[in-house]
Amino acid sequence: MRKTRKPFKIHFIILMIILILPAFQMCTRLFKVKELKGWYEVYNKPEFTLSGWLSGKYQTRFDRYFETSFGFRPWFVRIYNQISFSFNGKPKVSNVKIGRDRYLFEKYYLKTYTGQDFLGYNSLSVMVDSLKQVRDSLSKYGTELVICLASGKASFYPEYFPDEFYGIRTDSTNYLILRDIFRKSDLHFIDFNAWFLRMKDHSIYPLYPKYGIHWSQY
Repeated sequence: MRKTRKPFKIHFIILMIILILPAFQMCTRLFKVKELKGWYEVYNKPEFTLSGWLSGKYQTRFDRYFETSFGFRPWFVRIYNQISFSFNGKPKVSNVKIGRDRYLFEKYYLKTYTGQDFLGYNSLSVMVDSLKQVRDSLSKYGTELVICLASGKASFYPEYFPDEFYGIRTDSTNYLILRDIFRKSDLHFIDFNAWFLRMKDHSIYPLYPKYGIHWSQY
């Protein structure tokens, strides 16, 4: 009987430690935990009021606060996301797609590259005309307007697209049409997308990480 109880006690103690540690960390912040990166909503601890308690608003706000603030949350989130990606092949990030060779892409950039969010020539022309008005207004105060066409991972790595986007290419994209309109206008602009592509084959550092959706720290 003693031999069977000892493993049970050990397992019970380990389980209690696992359950208690997050609450302990939440109250004391004794251990340094690297925070999550990127955008996510953080809720502050709500102030207790009798009216809030009776109406149920306090409980709802406290639940949101607890879900985003319990101890070691960044560790649990990273472990959960890694398991989901490595074993199930599913990214736990909103609007992220897994491409060939497990390259990650944000769906928005894929749709932009394939022209699925094309605004149309007329709308883009109106946008450029508005920028000219902004340029003229700023020039009166000695300020120059320079427009930057940003690079995107989809433009950089179309060879690693997911199957549903692979091979789709069109000349009617916001980037291509805007670039052509800018070239014909007197607006000053920098095409960072073209610059990144020129560096693709000879950059000694990766300009886009394989498992990131934006350009690298470099």
